[in-house]
Amino acid sequence: MISHQKQVYFNLPAFSLSYGAFSFTWIMSQTTTTGTETMRLPATMRAWQWSTCSTTLEDAIELNDSVPLPTAKRSLASGESLIQVHAAALNQVDYKLAELPVVGRMAISKPATPGLDFAGKVVQVGSDCDVKVGQMVFGKLEPKQQFGTLGEYIIGSKAGTVPMPDGVSVEQAATLGVCGLVTYQCLAPNVKAGDRVLINGGSGGTGTFAIQIAKALGCYVTTTCSGKYAMFMITTTHHLISHRRKFPTVRGSRR
Repeated sequence: MISHQKQVYFNLPAFSLSYGAFSFTWIMSQTTTTGTETMRLPATMRAWQWSTCSTTLEDAIELNDSVPLPTAKRSLASGESLIQVHAAALNQVDYKLAELPVVGRMAISKPATPGLDFAGKVVQVGSDCDVKVGQMVFGKLEPKQQFGTLGEYIIGSKAGTVPMPDGVSVEQAATLGVCGLVTYQCLAPNVKAGDRVLINGGSGGTGTFAIQIAKALGCYVTTTCSGKYAMFMITTTHHLISHRRKFPTVRGSRR
């Protein structure tokens, strides 16, 4: 899968944070000691947290070096796993919900850590869990989480956590959860091989996934995008329409 991101890196204590046009990617050092069935866990973790958000989430979050692990508040339920986050991605829902004046204050327990998308390593499992300790996994959390993926440890659900395929990096896997899943859920039940699909805004976060998923399902794909992304997009879609021209122009054909 191609994840279209423009990245700018910031130097931060103990890790780096990557800001993308469509998501953030947080790459963490892997320091937990591994074993055959168990992993040694710290008492606390590092996490970006916010308690009040009067302007933007970017202004509100602060790095906390001594946050209790999510399992300090409650035990793992059936099917759940404790995951050490190696990479995370932020979507618009992560900051827009926090920035709502009423919902942001009431819907999320504070202090809260943003983030739903992740890739990382399983360090502890509950009963009836489909993943194993030491296994690399990726997935997504449900919204309104207090312990989001911009913390070193999260609790992954059974439905939202799957093994990471060979050949996929943690950075790539961490971009798939929200955008990749919602795109697949929209396309797969509604198209079949041979259908013609128009993707409006193919260079966006869901658009880049929509092109690839639609083609994998056997569809013929026409995509719109702005002129500055045309050279990138023409290599991924069957037909490309640049909407910055006075009259939209088809830009070539790819099969």
